[in-house]
Amino acid sequence: GNELEKKYGANIVEQPQVSSTTHIIFKNGNLETKLFAKKYNIPLVDPM
Repeated sequence: GNELEKKYGANIVEQPQVSSTTHIIFKNGNLETKLFAKKYNIPLVDPM
């Protein structure tokens, strides 16, 4: 039960890329970055 999942219907995943940026994958298949989250004030929890 992730807060982001409940509130926005989104999952946060780490993409194994050179520029390891945390991405948000929405249930409709869209993939957004932290910049998107900042723009819409979606709180992100950094992985421990």
